Amino acid sequence: MPNPHEPEQPDLHMATPMTDESPLTSIPTLLRHLREDTTTLFRQEAALAKAELAKSARELGAKSVSLLIGALVCLIGAIALVGALCEVATTLLIVANVPALHAAWLGPLVVGAVIVAVGASMVNRAKKAFALHSLVPTETVESVKETARWAQKKI
Repeated sequence: MPNPHEPEQPDLHMATPMTDESPLTSIPTLLRHLREDTTTLFRQEAALAKAELAKSARELGAKSVSLLIGALVCLIGAIALVGALCEVATTLLIVANVPALHAAWLGPLVVGAVIVAVGASMVNRAKKAFALHSLVPTETVESVKETARWAQKKI
């Protein structure tokens, strides 16, 4: 039974963790640990990059859906209103003394131009949302820089 007043003797048969301060650590062992740590760090960096890129892809997918929905809304609106608006525009042009032959094509042209303008506005908003999103995995880039600084200190 160990005496509580005596310091505990280390068991030399048990593996002790090697630290930088340990006099038993050899250069090949330190290099092996450095290689293992570096390999682990690069694997973690790769996993972080993969996770960030997956997140970016999901966000871009959601924005793409928004863009598609905006385009479909433009199309549905154009289909639903084009007939009625063309008739109204044609009638207004005839009332304004435009010959019926000209009013028949000018009315739909005006209506189509308005629908295209609304659709273009929606597409431009979606494009701006895309422009604000960066594909650069910023956390990974910062982590790689930190790893490089750490490796420089170790060497």
